[in-house]
Amino acid sequence: MSAPAPTCADVRERLVDLARGAPGGAEPEIAAHAASCPACRAEVAATAEVLALVRRLPQPAPGPGFRARVLRAAGIVSGRRPAVRVYLRDRIRNAPIWAAAIVAHAAVFLVLAGIAITTVVAPRTVVVAGGFESGTEFEEETPIPPIEKPPIPDAPRGPLPTPPIPELESPADRPPLPVGPDPVGPGARTRPPRPEWERLPLSRRSDPHASAMAWIGRRLTTESRMGRRTAAGGDAWTEPIARGLAWLRATQVEDGSWDPAAHGGSAEYRVGLAALALLAFAAEGAGAVGEDANSVTARRAATFLRESQDRETGLFGPAGAHRLYNHGLALLALAEVHGLDLARRHALGTMALRPALERGVAALARAQLPGGGWGYAPGARTADTSVTAWQVEALAACRILGVDPPPGVLDGARAWLRSVADPTGRFGYRRRGDHPRGAAALAAAGAVAAALLAEPEPEGAAEGRTALLLRALPASSPDPDRYLWWHATTWLHDRATEVGEDESAQARARAAWTTWRVALGKALVPSQEADGSWAPRDRYGEIGGRVYATAMSVLCLETPSR
Repeated sequence: MSAPAPTCADVRERLVDLARGAPGGAEPEIAAHAASCPACRAEVAATAEVLALVRRLPQPAPGPGFRARVLRAAGIVSGRRPAVRVYLRDRIRNAPIWAAAIVAHAAVFLVLAGIAITTVVAPRTVVVAGGFESGTEFEEETPIPPIEKPPIPDAPRGPLPTPPIPELESPADRPPLPVGPDPVGPGARTRPPRPEWERLPLSRRSDPHASAMAWIGRRLTTESRMGRRTAAGGDAWTEPIARGLAWLRATQVEDGSWDPAAHGGSAEYRVGLAALALLAFAAEGAGAVGEDANSVTARRAATFLRESQDRETGLFGPAGAHRLYNHGLALLALAEVHGLDLARRHALGTMALRPALERGVAALARAQLPGGGWGYAPGARTADTSVTAWQVEALAACRILGVDPPPGVLDGARAWLRSVADPTGRFGYRRRGDHPRGAAALAAAGAVAAALLAEPEPEGAAEGRTALLLRALPASSPDPDRYLWWHATTWLHDRATEVGEDESAQARARAAWTTWRVALGKALVPSQEADGSWAPRDRYGEIGGRVYATAMSVLCLETPSR
């Protein structure tokens, strides 16, 4: 009877040996499976990269006298007799029982007689690594000299001098960014509440785990996700979300992606569609860790995206006219998975994805156009708000996790958004007032990007944008636009949950969110098909197909718990 064929679990047990390439480290059958399976091959490559990073870490040098202490602990001191304590210990162990009894009675007699016994300070007990028994005792070869404290000069008497406190710079005193005219005028802007990652103190932002927990840690437990969904009024969306994710799991192909051609989409966006699907799983707390069905699917998708990156340019996806759509979505999705790994303190997944994020951020810095925005592909002649919004969302996610873009990149993005914004809350496509496919989608996408950059808005812009979006409710739209729905759902939900000083404005924001939420549920829940997917009836259905329609629909329903 032949032995069972090796599986991916067998490869994971031999992962380090396979990554090191040690001869005889794994059976030939397991090595053959690792070479033929795309997921295992990528996991072995990621482990090899982690081991290479570990090997580059500096090796700590042993302290002074370490060798002599180890030799003395083992009783191997060249040219000298064993230590006295070791000699006496061996003699006592071999002494007969009656001799030990005499010594014990004599000691008791001396104590009772009040005779002082001079005690000898025992040598320090040191745990020696490298195979010696823990707690081995030895005598120090040389005494440690005392630390000489430098003399402290006499301090002047009297209270400490108080340094002058500089005056804080007001927003009106700050010079405007050089790109694009100001649509409102000096002093007319008001700063909205900053996003959570911007409000973190520097001491916490320096700890990636704390930053990841503050940003994405709420997704780690089902109770937290359900609580936020219920609080936002979307508790009836749990079942449609689960059915949508089940369809995405069932249609994932072997390399970890989704086949656009099989579901009515364009092969050019294979990477971007895989990123949208991965974002849907990451919103439910599924990252690169775990063996549940969602986590396995997410890990395979993250591996596919990581392998799709060009190591030289740092760009994700194939070269083409719309490459930065693929790049921004892939970078955002991997950043969310990286954040989940950090929140769980999973070192292997974290170290495997971080270099990809660093290369991706550097690629975006090189592709940024002089006006501060991004176009469809590196080297594009003009930028547009649609592509720029995706890149800003990806950069903001990476910045939370400590992967900062070069100086000036985010300022340039702010300048671009300022140059295309108008006082009514709209953002132009390539210039102010340019809305080739309607103003609502760009207004929502630009608002999400501006909020992530903590960009001040003109007074009244948020109210004007809210009114614009409520005239484009999902349930009443004859031409579904899930790109608009997702960004509008994100912005309206975040605005309704922000804590502000104007109670009437907050009440209007909550009312607007309730109106949008009800319309969104009526548009998406009844239109879900029996297999859990959504038909590609969408403004971009011919490009993204059923995978796009399903992933974006799930993301819209997941927004309160993201």
